[in-house]
Amino acid sequence: MTTARSLASLQQAFSSGNWHSDLPETCWLYTRKHPSTRSIKLALEVQHCLAGLQSQHISLVDALMRDINLHSAKIELRLLSAELQLGDTLSAFNRLTRLGPDQFSWSQRGALMRLPIVLDWLYRQYPECLQSKLQHNLLVKATLANSLLATVKPTVDQISNPPDDAPVSQIAVVGNAPSILNRKQGGAIDNADLVVRFNQINLSETWAVDVGTRTDLWVISPGFITHKLRASVHAQMLTSIHPLSRDSRYWINLAKQPSRSLSLIEPRIWYELVNELKAPPSSGLLVLRTLNAIAPHANVRCYGFSALATHGKSENHYGDRHRASDRHNWLLEAQLIRALAGQA
Repeated sequence: MTTARSLASLQQAFSSGNWHSDLPETCWLYTRKHPSTRSIKLALEVQHCLAGLQSQHISLVDALMRDINLHSAKIELRLLSAELQLGDTLSAFNRLTRLGPDQFSWSQRGALMRLPIVLDWLYRQYPECLQSKLQHNLLVKATLANSLLATVKPTVDQISNPPDDAPVSQIAVVGNAPSILNRKQGGAIDNADLVVRFNQINLSETWAVDVGTRTDLWVISPGFITHKLRASVHAQMLTSIHPLSRDSRYWINLAKQPSRSLSLIEPRIWYELVNELKAPPSSGLLVLRTLNAIAPHANVRCYGFSALATHGKSENHYGDRHRASDRHNWLLEAQLIRALAGQA
């Protein structure tokens, strides 16, 4: 029972956003003493999110799995994904060979469906792994993964090359907090050179006078089930860290969107904010820090940011009952946001 509670407490710390810098090492210490599928998966995810997976972590997991004779398709494919993320294609090929790709098991196929970076690599380099009749669904998903990853561009492209190629000097970053209502700032938002919105975009005529109608850059958080993309959106951005190399549930819907380009948050910015906040950073703060790095002279204005309107407390979405996550350090985020942008 003590072991279960210890593992549960680590899982709780991670899930609740209590991301102190010693959490990865604590997870690895626990996993070395009590290696199991659950403890290894947790250690990998914590390391990924708080500090980044490196080759030594992959080697450690391989050794632990050998020591306890553990066979887990999900862990093996997660390690394969990490090797591809690190650019270690030789190790990835060796792992693929050990997995026996000519006859993926049902569990391996299920895990593959959720790792777009692995599907894309197989599609381009080893398509024979995906072409049997039993695995037709895998081939379809690999085609989608290839299409999605082909649209990935550096974030700077989304900012420096807006739809009309005009210089960007005014940027409106529009959150979803109800504090945006009854302020009649829709016109100011639509007049910006670049309009950034997040997740569930609700541009009903009812709120147009307050929230505006334009969207140039659509920022999507991990786990957000994407709805049909509006035709006016120029580009998409995924927040989180290396979101296409981890277990991704939402990417297939994303791959079907007609967006012209996709960008990812720079890892350096993610890890810097995790270190400052000791919690996962919100999409809004990630975008503002990114804008500050690549467009330092632009005039950035925030609209509908709950952390600013409520002194660090989260609010519901203005268009529905969705509530902002309690995992974020909203109080400290409010301070950082004020330092990065003006509030309208």
